Amino acid sequence: MVDTSLSTKLLMLAVVGLVVFLFIMEWVRVDVVAIAMMVLLPELGLLNAQDTFKGLSSNAVMAIIGVMIISYGLNRVGLVQKMLQPILGFVGKGKSRMVITFSSLIAVISSVMQNTGAAVLFLPAIRTVATQKLKVHLSRVLMPIGMAAILGGTLTMIGTSPLILLNDILPPGMAKFGFLELTPIGLAIVVAGIAFLSTLGMRLLDKPAKDAQPGEKQTGKETDQSPLVSYSSMDGPYEILVPPDMVWNHTPPTVSEIQQQFLVNVVAIKKKNGTLTLAPHPTTGLKNGFSLCVYGTLKNIGNFTDTYGLKRIEEPQAFKENLFNHSWAGVLEAVVSPRSDLLCKTIIDSSFGHKFGVTLLALHRGDKNLYQNLGEKPLKAGDILLLHGTWKHLQDLFKLLRGLHTITQFEKEYHRPEKANAALFCFVVSLILMLISSFWFQKLPYNPIPLSICLMAGAVGMMLLKVISVNEAYHAVDWRTVFLLSGLIPLGMAVDQTGTAQWIAKGIVEGLGSFMSPLVLLFVLAGLSCAFTLVISNVGACTLLVPLGISLANHVGIDPRVAAIVVGLGVSNSFILPTHQVNALYMGPGEYVTRDYLKIGGILSVIYIAVLVVMAYLFYM
Repeated sequence: MVDTSLSTKLLMLAVVGLVVFLFIMEWVRVDVVAIAMMVLLPELGLLNAQDTFKGLSSNAVMAIIGVMIISYGLNRVGLVQKMLQPILGFVGKGKSRMVITFSSLIAVISSVMQNTGAAVLFLPAIRTVATQKLKVHLSRVLMPIGMAAILGGTLTMIGTSPLILLNDILPPGMAKFGFLELTPIGLAIVVAGIAFLSTLGMRLLDKPAKDAQPGEKQTGKETDQSPLVSYSSMDGPYEILVPPDMVWNHTPPTVSEIQQQFLVNVVAIKKKNGTLTLAPHPTTGLKNGFSLCVYGTLKNIGNFTDTYGLKRIEEPQAFKENLFNHSWAGVLEAVVSPRSDLLCKTIIDSSFGHKFGVTLLALHRGDKNLYQNLGEKPLKAGDILLLHGTWKHLQDLFKLLRGLHTITQFEKEYHRPEKANAALFCFVVSLILMLISSFWFQKLPYNPIPLSICLMAGAVGMMLLKVISVNEAYHAVDWRTVFLLSGLIPLGMAVDQTGTAQWIAKGIVEGLGSFMSPLVLLFVLAGLSCAFTLVISNVGACTLLVPLGISLANHVGIDPRVAAIVVGLGVSNSFILPTHQVNALYMGPGEYVTRDYLKIGGILSVIYIAVLVVMAYLFYM
């Protein structure tokens, strides 16, 4: 039995404060902090030892693993991309229509799969319609659609990690929430949010796009649809020949020295014997008879060839059938996600060229294009990489490297496109099971098919039907999120078992006195949820605030499930800062700064709180 003395409550508060502090400072990864809690809490006497690892076997953890695997399978067979193709012509007739259509679609898809995954899948299509059909800067439309993906997570109980977690942290004996039980509130939030984002929100973002500096862009080989049009110091491809009878007055330059001195990128070398080397090593030196495929401006290439007496070939010869063939190779842009394997690593650390035969031509960070010392720069979430390679090598790169996502449309080679029907079948089976669980078994004392079983049924089905392999299923799971959930569940249990939540709730109610009413309580909980989710993870905010909200509801005399609803949905109100993964993902491609999120997200957060509280008060009290 856990001690509930005042000293224990104060110790519990100190531990919670430490967790919040570490989440904010990010000195230690959040999943490591959560794992440490599983060890620390029983040692401090704040949690029964038998409860320490209950999070690992919880319905919430198994459900989120199922969601990740199903989302991965649907992505692998290209179902979402196929669905988007018919609507691309319809949405390209105005900014408002585009934002409303894409926002509605991404909200619906985010309700049944991870909103970050949905945001990644939609990004290439959004960019194509905005920049090529509507001829508008991506910054004018991307943020509203990204925020709609976050809003869509409120539509079902599997739309966000906090909602998946919610049923597991409710007190014993409290009725669980059904799959669609919170859909009316979520639908109201989505409609109100999209209405704001597609009108006033877009006008607040309607700033002039940055124009290229006159004379910077040279005549190139790529079409206007190429990503190169956004990079004034990069063009190509061009072919350069090192004469067979070349007499070197100096030591022949290396690939790295050519890039550093002339801003010319050597993406391939063909030797006299016909051997083709893609993404040559930076230390590779030039030799007589080499043919080079390069990217750079004509001016920079001219400086390079004049300095060493090389010859630029007007009509391609050595690379005509491969690197000058756009169906074989080309350039594209890719964005680094907040959970990427590349975070805090350099390109040299990742060995792009050696592992994948891909060359980094430029890096877009914030509102600047960077060209120099790219291999030495640690990558950040939202960075956009301009990459060159064969389409096959680029496909391999995106398959094998977690958290790097293309924002340029190109024909991907999906693993098993013939398995699209099987993937859809597994998804529909999970959906039907969740509906049966919600409407048939939810009110029974024991639910034989909780959400975790429904989702794992679909995940296992995808493996049995060979939509994805077992190894791919393991790769699909974000284990950082799994252990974050597993560690924070016992933290919430400790807050409840030590009586800390009840103690704080009693103090708040007594402090506010006559000012405390059911409506005030709901606004307080919604505001606290929004504030907490901005500084710690939404899962952490949900874990800490649900026990507090339930205790406050009991003191005020309202249904504690309503308080749990407000917190569970309130922690998804993360629009004011680019801390949410979707906001961080879209920040780079949209060239947004923090004040853009403060401006748009601040108003949206107020609308979100108002709709959430009013709906909960009127229809769930």
